[in-house]
Amino acid sequence: MKTSRFDKDELVTLISNWKFPSPFKTYQKRWEIETFFGCLKKRGFCFEDTHLTHIARIEKLICVLTIAFCWSYLVGEKKDAEAPIATKSHGRKAKSVFRYGFDELRRIFFGLRKKTKVFLKRLKLLTVNEQLGGCKKNVL
Repeated sequence: MKTSRFDKDELVTLISNWKFPSPFKTYQKRWEIETFFGCLKKRGFCFEDTHLTHIARIEKLICVLTIAFCWSYLVGEKKDAEAPIATKSHGRKAKSVFRYGFDELRRIFFGLRKKTKVFLKRLKLLTVNEQLGGCKKNVL
């Protein structure tokens, strides 16, 4: 059993029947995966509502949803830089970065005729190469 404090008031205890060299790093990775699938399901794309049964089709859907998740997250980061997400009284953000971007993309898609310029601006987040540490990063 390992215990650690991430914030001044949050105590995290991990219990396992396996010994890990760095259990909190392992748990953090696991939590990121759990959060990602949560966004694919109830917090965004309703993946659990699919009626697909063929593995190849499910894999393609997960691929498309992963790109949509990344785009939503990138839009959320950009929008948060332009207009920061409100912080609630308990110190946490009112929305996740993913949700902020997801909501922005939904608003754009539902009013696409009026928001073509904004759509193209947000689309560039998927196509523009950025210089990162000497390497070029291309999201797609």
